[in-house]
Amino acid sequence: MTVLEQPGPGPSADGAPAWRPRVEPEPLLPDTEPLRVLGTAAARDMDPDLLRSLYRRLVSGRRYNTQATALTKQGRLAVYPSSTGQEACEVAAALALGPRDWLFPSYRDTLAVTARGVDPVEALTLLRGDWHTGYDPAEHRVAPLSTPLATQMPHAVGLAHAARLKQDMERRRRDAAQVGGPDRGTREGYPAGAESSRSATAGGLERRRRDAAQVGGPDRGTREGYPAGAESSRSATAGGLERRRRDAAQVGGPDRGTREGYPAGAESSRSATAGGLERRRRDAAQVGGPDRGTREGYPAGAESSRSATAGGLERRRRDAAQVGGPDRGTREGYPAGAESSRSATAGDRQREKGGDGGDSGYTVALAMVGDGGTSEGDFHEALNFAAVWQAPVVFLVQNNGFAISVPLAKQTHAPSLAHKAVGYGMPGRLVDGNDAAAMYTVLSDAVRRAREGGGPTLVEAVTYRIDAHTNADDATRYRGADEVDAWRHHDPVALLERQLYELGLLDDDGVREAKEAAEAMAADLRERMNADPVLDPMDLFTHVYAEQTAQLREQAAMLRAELDAEAGHGHGHDHEGAGR
Repeated sequence: MTVLEQPGPGPSADGAPAWRPRVEPEPLLPDTEPLRVLGTAAARDMDPDLLRSLYRRLVSGRRYNTQATALTKQGRLAVYPSSTGQEACEVAAALALGPRDWLFPSYRDTLAVTARGVDPVEALTLLRGDWHTGYDPAEHRVAPLSTPLATQMPHAVGLAHAARLKQDMERRRRDAAQVGGPDRGTREGYPAGAESSRSATAGGLERRRRDAAQVGGPDRGTREGYPAGAESSRSATAGGLERRRRDAAQVGGPDRGTREGYPAGAESSRSATAGGLERRRRDAAQVGGPDRGTREGYPAGAESSRSATAGGLERRRRDAAQVGGPDRGTREGYPAGAESSRSATAGDRQREKGGDGGDSGYTVALAMVGDGGTSEGDFHEALNFAAVWQAPVVFLVQNNGFAISVPLAKQTHAPSLAHKAVGYGMPGRLVDGNDAAAMYTVLSDAVRRAREGGGPTLVEAVTYRIDAHTNADDATRYRGADEVDAWRHHDPVALLERQLYELGLLDDDGVREAKEAAEAMAADLRERMNADPVLDPMDLFTHVYAEQTAQLREQAAMLRAELDAEAGHGHGHDHEGAGR
């Protein structure tokens, strides 16, 4: 059931099998029964405004389904896969997403697309046969309706994974600019920080150059990776070096001086030596502190130099905060930066974690598919990639009982479709797909988990398709009327309406207002869909390739000739784009 993690076919030293589970399966298992909220005590804990919003959208969604079905019968749509009975799944999927998130719908999910804010006429353009999609996916963050089964699933994983990589890189760039400065950012491969941090960094770096020049000389500065000082500091360095030569000759005696290549110091210069030693003590105290002075063989500074040491340490703290940031300072043994930099760092770390699940954290992709789509290879490939990459994706399977005419029992022998999640290493959730409150709760939790870096989730919504598969399907050939009637008693609109009445959140006026708003939407949709679209047959060739192939140019010329012949060379079509 699990991938073998440890090598070797034999038992381990304690006699246990050599393999170990990569992920403990127990937390991933779905509940044995679908989660329900309506009709339980949990309904009283739901946000009243959320419940009212769900209700209004369900009523509008039901009317949208009936109107689109009527438009199909009138010939205004070529086909319409109805989601009547599945409105709770559709509406909850749209509401669970944030503004930056993406929805990947199947051909049956036009209601979810409109609930996401897309114009209903634009959502139905594909089903009218005019274009592959009638809306801008980037504007609404809604992928085109996918007619091929489950092909949208890998697309959702790819987008979510790419978005996470981009967001991680942007966060690391900000961190490098705010915490590490230009030099550190360059070493780690990030662009330099903003101008404000560059000037601060330059100041800290200049102080470190001066310290290196005064204590260690130019050579030592170079060894520690600091560039040589400016002209003004070179002269000071020369003076410091001369003092060090004299100190070595005077403090170390003739032998030490000779070993280092300096002439032996005279007795008369010992008093000067005391001055040189005091200067070295002060340098050590200001740059390295008392401890560093002791490590280099110098006695600890006197009480009078401690105040100077505090000043040097404070400079080093500032340098660590400006050049390396609090974390770098801690790694080098310096205390963390000042409060102002700590608060900035805390904000960056909060962004890394994802935070409140609102506009922070990762962009989430929610992919919708039917139970029939789970039999496609694209479905399984998407789940595997998402789990391995821990991509921020939510997979919503609307189990409406049939893949056209094939019942679920002939598609899978698993305990539930949600159980398939365990084999890929992600949690599976089983929920009543006609319970709008439960749907919103489960999907919101899954989206929040993905946004915070918790990885993908597979949600199975147990629901039922009341209407036929499409207007071209005869559902009476594979299911009976009694089965459909039984599910009508578990209707998502009626379930939520009854709960709202019981909670005192809805009255007859509220029901009437919701229905009137739904009728206004249907009237507007009907009026605009009854207008004949203006189409140019030559658009068949306009958006295929940037550079037309020879075959397409030939076909475009044939079509143009046919249109010209029909219209007597005056059809009025604009064919300019066909030859591109």
